[in-house]
Amino acid sequence: MLQARSGRDVSMDPGEFFRQHGWVVVRGVVSPKRVAQLERAFDQVFPRPAWPKDGVLEIPGLARRLPDLGEQVLDSAVSRIAAGALGCARVQLLQDVLMLKPPLTGGRVEWHQDRTYIGYLDPPRCATARLALSPCTQEMGCMRVLDGSHDWGFYGRDRSLAATSVDDALGLLPPERRAPGLVRMLELEPGDLSLHHCLTFHGAWRTAANARARR
Repeated sequence: MLQARSGRDVSMDPGEFFRQHGWVVVRGVVSPKRVAQLERAFDQVFPRPAWPKDGVLEIPGLARRLPDLGEQVLDSAVSRIAAGALGCARVQLLQDVLMLKPPLTGGRVEWHQDRTYIGYLDPPRCATARLALSPCTQEMGCMRVLDGSHDWGFYGRDRSLAATSVDDALGLLPPERRAPGLVRMLELEPGDLSLHHCLTFHGAWRTAANARARR
């Protein structure tokens, strides 16, 4: 099952949906038992008492070297979903990243295109897969995308191997492409997978209500 534009689950080929919209959510890619194993392995890297009150923590290149997490990074089911979305026979892993964004308090991630940071890839035929180990809801600050923005081209400049932060690129878009009606919330349950194109505009931040509660 995948998430349609309306937010409801519908029967549709994930690859076709991805090519139309630049993103897709596939439900239940990993079983609850497997999620529990991965969560335990994740907690060894990010012990809960040490979770930050704000911000986003990322560790690239580590997961593939660890038991359980390494097996998941190279999972054939995820590879098939990515290959189907990109319309190719097979895919190659560019990078694995362990990401911790604490619920409610996790830091803001500005609107951007991943192409900004992997501009050395030509053509831009690349997608980012995210596997949820805990619920990702709008109230918790889940990722959001601009529907169909993968067809708009590349905005800004290539900052491959030079950027140290994510800058807000929304202001580079013409006003009609900043319409609230184009925003889709990628809400995930544990075991769900989201995929977005490297040209798809995406970001994440706390809701206004959560920001007020934190103050």
